[in-house]
Amino acid sequence: MINEGLALLSMVRQSATALNRPLHLQVEPTSRCNLSCSFCSRLLSVRKGGDMPLGKFKEIFDAVKPRRTTWAGRGEPLLARDIGSFPDLHRRGHAGDLPENSGR
Repeated sequence: MINEGLALLSMVRQSATALNRPLHLQVEPTSRCNLSCSFCSRLLSVRKGGDMPLGKFKEIFDAVKPRRTTWAGRGEPLLARDIGSFPDLHRRGHAGDLPENSGR
């Protein structure tokens, strides 16, 4: 059983190396949020909040070339000013996730 696990791990490493790029990238498009949930760690953050500039996202995405991207972090991603301008990655054969809080 252990040898099978090690063989599988080796295959996964070889596949990732063959791709020469990360499989997943998580990006926080904004740290702003329209809710104040008592359990959220965003309220304890000392870093300055704001939106990631679209140019910075493109720079990171083009450098990393992930197979999948999740736009999520401590903020509500749909509040990011440029979220509508972020690349349409699905047309480029890229998978993406955009979890949101459905708040008003």
